[in-house]
Amino acid sequence: MLKRFAIWCISLSFVLAGCSSTRLTSVWADKGYQGKLGTVLVIGVSENLRDRRIFEDALVKAFKGAGVKALSSAAVLPADHKLDKKSLEEAARKYGVDAVMITSVVGVEENEVYYPPTTTYVAPPLYYRDMWSYYPQVYETYSTPGYTVKYQNVKLESNLYDAGTGALVWSAASEAFDPASDIRKFSNALASQFVASLREAGLIP
Repeated sequence: MLKRFAIWCISLSFVLAGCSSTRLTSVWADKGYQGKLGTVLVIGVSENLRDRRIFEDALVKAFKGAGVKALSSAAVLPADHKLDKKSLEEAARKYGVDAVMITSVVGVEENEVYYPPTTTYVAPPLYYRDMWSYYPQVYETYSTPGYTVKYQNVKLESNLYDAGTGALVWSAASEAFDPASDIRKFSNALASQFVASLREAGLIP
């Protein structure tokens, strides 16, 4: 029974790992923009303060790794503070911010996949005393129960604005499969893709 449970757990872990991926689906950049990113204020729009902080910290780390100073809104603004135009302008002046990146969820699809029961035949070790003890145990049988995996397909929108003019400089649509299963892995993956896209657009070194 323990072996059967272990096989089922391993199978389920591979399924969940396969459902977790993040990618940019479209990107737009203002090719006429002449500025460079010096200090970026990162904002993750979420009512879950823990997830917001993890997401923003991942982006801040990625920006700093690319030689761009970045600030998490959760770190410089009160958690219950409304992110309106006035507060953003004040933060931009106070911290010398020249660009603001805002990421928000624009759609969530609920999905589930059913995996039927399976039976696996495993040959025992090649050790036997005689034909009568070996033959009945040529194969061991392990069965795994059917199970359903539920996950979310989350669509996000990320916009980068010039803090001085308020003009849109860069925008990306992205999607993530079951980001809640590992919010840190999702945040790091998306942050890395953001930096690569911004570098390709010539906005960071």
